[in-house]
Amino acid sequence: MKINISPARTAAYKILFDVFENGAFSNIAINRHIDLSLKNPNDRKLAVHLVYGTIKKKNRLEAVLSGLSNIPIDKIHPSIRVILFFSLYQIIYMDKIPEYAIVNDAVNMCKFYGQPSAVSFVNAILRNALRQKASYSVRNSSDAMLVLDEEYGFPRWISEMLFSQYGAEKILKFAKASEDAPEVSIKVNTLKTTEAILADSLAGKEIVTEKTIIPDSLFIKSSVNIFMTEEYRNGWFFAQDISGTICGYALDPQPGDRIIDLCSAPGGKSFHAGILSHNTDILSCDIVTKKLELVKRSARQLGLSGIRAVKRDAVVMRAEEKELYDRVICDVPCSGLGVIRRKPEILYRLNEDHMADLTALQSKIIANALDYLKPGGTMIYSTCTINRLENSEIVRKALAKRQDAELVPITLPFQLPVNHPELSDGMLQLWTDTDGCDGFFMAKIRKKSV
Repeated sequence: MKINISPARTAAYKILFDVFENGAFSNIAINRHIDLSLKNPNDRKLAVHLVYGTIKKKNRLEAVLSGLSNIPIDKIHPSIRVILFFSLYQIIYMDKIPEYAIVNDAVNMCKFYGQPSAVSFVNAILRNALRQKASYSVRNSSDAMLVLDEEYGFPRWISEMLFSQYGAEKILKFAKASEDAPEVSIKVNTLKTTEAILADSLAGKEIVTEKTIIPDSLFIKSSVNIFMTEEYRNGWFFAQDISGTICGYALDPQPGDRIIDLCSAPGGKSFHAGILSHNTDILSCDIVTKKLELVKRSARQLGLSGIRAVKRDAVVMRAEEKELYDRVICDVPCSGLGVIRRKPEILYRLNEDHMADLTALQSKIIANALDYLKPGGTMIYSTCTINRLENSEIVRKALAKRQDAELVPITLPFQLPVNHPELSDGMLQLWTDTDGCDGFFMAKIRKKSV
């Protein structure tokens, strides 16, 4: 007998199983399971909504399931656990989906994925959830820590750390904004085309674009895979959130500059620097061979012959290259707390030991970056996190150890959506809730001239 299941829910199940049980990152799993299997834009939109929503609400869904099940969550079969998580998400957070469709697809998925003995268990859990769903919301609780934990997925130790840095009100606003699906933004390759020509060309394919606050950057407003287009294959643009694009303008590379990008993959900051400097010499480094191949391929596609992608560990200083570079891009590995709208699984995979390892790594890399910089040269230290321990504290500690470098004001050729007084101090913290981009930090440092 043929089992009918919504194609969107089938794709969502496969992605969520990959994330929860195989440790995949959500954005990679989405590309793996959606691009080829879902042709209908509405199915794609629903599947992505189910995936991100379920991951972001994982803590709340676990709490609800624990109250409904007489079997401990870790004892439930992995397939059934995933089915229950995203079915409960639909019941609690998606009022427009018919209740019968949620239950029917969940039951059919039990059969299809080899767990028919769990049908009665799943059916009972979901029907109990339907009866009790009005009591599940904690969003209006006065307990900010509880709301961040169960509504937005922030473990208590992360909440406590961020509350101490910014206060509960700010972090709650950031968390709420991170619930929204991120917009796809692209950077125009002005060495090959213009923003107007690219926008018109995409419009001819019924792809709607919108200007951003940044020159030669566009938001993609249509539910399409923009990276399957002829324009992408011809190297007219590359993917880059506007936060990373701001970083390139802060660096302000010039023609003839010698530039090193210490942790380059997937290459966006190297590409932007190459475009701004009219294809100057850029050494684009990373420690992962597979990622470097992607950088090389993208650089060729964009026509950036000045980029040389090499395998190199940013922690290991090359003494022969000391004070060799006019510009240094130092975008270090970080916790990723600024990009949880794209990778919400970060919140439950991160732990305090990992955070300590990251800050130690960041300190080593920024020290090397300063050594690579010429007198009079400029570097940008950046992260995609909002955690001050990885951002301003790393910078201040690095500069306190040496007298030959200093923060300098960040100047940009455009206005940001809100006032950022920290720009004059040489730092910038971007926020999803106020700036409309990823949570992102940068600091501009200049090596003093002899």
